[in-house]
Amino acid sequence: MIVINVKYVFLILLFSNTFLFGQKRWALEKDIDFDGILDTVYVDKGNKKIICLLSSKKYVKLESKKIGLNTMSGTSDDGKQGFVFENHYMRAGYSNKFRYDKKAKKIRLIGIEFYEFCSTNSNDACGKSSLNILTGDFIGNWSYYEKDQDKFIKIPVVKTKMWFKKEYLENFNEDVYFNFCDKIYELSCKSRDEMLEKRK
Repeated sequence: MIVINVKYVFLILLFSNTFLFGQKRWALEKDIDFDGILDTVYVDKGNKKIICLLSSKKYVKLESKKIGLNTMSGTSDDGKQGFVFENHYMRAGYSNKFRYDKKAKKIRLIGIEFYEFCSTNSNDACGKSSLNILTGDFIGNWSYYEKDQDKFIKIPVVKTKMWFKKEYLENFNEDVYFNFCDKIYELSCKSRDEMLEKRK
């Protein structure tokens, strides 16, 4: 007679489901290239790339450059004629909005959003930032940790223009995101320092 340990069976099923969930390809299907036919977008986690299959391109695979992916990476619907690629880490993350460019007949990056949770270990600015690449409109909502007061101080909202060159899916990787982060870091530090100077 074979005795089955329910606990071990449960653990095996749990780990199997976790493995399969991590390997599953989550695909977004919608008309992206405005021809009335469904297209497909997904993240190839094995090759670390965003993949897009357009009907107008006869479903030839269009792909990004390699991206440093987190387990919470994926694509989602932006509610319009495009899609969003998201990459979330422990304390920070970003999302990138893509849309089909009719003139160039390519998938173009049109927006970036970034967030970072606040920490008491640093007085660097933290919060949310967003950029509409088509219009150049940038908005930064940040705070910083004031050690002497043991609390987070809100920095006045920053609204300015920020221009990026055109980026298309085939050239997209985390360098685009890091470039954006470098710019907002400079802006947030400048805004924090200006606020502190006014308080003197």
